[in-house]
Amino acid sequence: MQIAVLWWSYRRFPQLKFAFLEGGSAWGASLYADIIWHWETRNKQHLLSNNNPAIIDKETLVELYTRYGGELVDGRLDKIGDGLGFHHQLLSPEDPGELDEFELAGIDQPEDVRDRFLNHFYFGTESDDTRVSQAFNRAANPFSDRVKAFLGSDSGHWDVPDITAVTANAYSMAEQEIITEEDLRYFLSIHPLELYTSLNQDFFKGTGVEKAADKFLATGD
Repeated sequence: MQIAVLWWSYRRFPQLKFAFLEGGSAWGASLYADIIWHWETRNKQHLLSNNNPAIIDKETLVELYTRYGGELVDGRLDKIGDGLGFHHQLLSPEDPGELDEFELAGIDQPEDVRDRFLNHFYFGTESDDTRVSQAFNRAANPFSDRVKAFLGSDSGHWDVPDITAVTANAYSMAEQEIITEEDLRYFLSIHPLELYTSLNQDFFKGTGVEKAADKFLATGD
């Protein structure tokens, strides 16, 4: 439901980016793969081609029910098409468009999911959360992409007694080869720069990273 709301928000505000905190980037990677998997198995064309009751051989179905159904179907064979293991109205509504749960979101192909998800959704992740590796697992993620994880630290909270250890914790994941140094750069630098300057290019003005932010905005690097 939340993603449906975000999809609609994207259509109304196509430049807006969303940052999810507390959930972690492993959830983001799972969500990204799951939405594409749902499209591949539930898009309208797939359903009409592979799950369309109109193409079922009802005579054979009745024969199989009669042969193997026993008392479960005894006296109920006239119910086929009305709930006897064959929900015709559920799977074949009068309007075939009702089958397409992606239509209202304007999703026609998995690339549409990729472009919206990766260009607009960012996932805050603690500096010691090794599950961030799933966001950067390009061999497993659809289209061999990085999910946009960025540092979302609890610095200042009671459970972070040493604020200077936050970035060191993140770097230790590269040292342990949980993620690569290139991934670390996206985690600590590129993804936050994209997110925070998307609506305000002066977001980092007057800070210690102002020059780096200006260079990124000018060159994308």
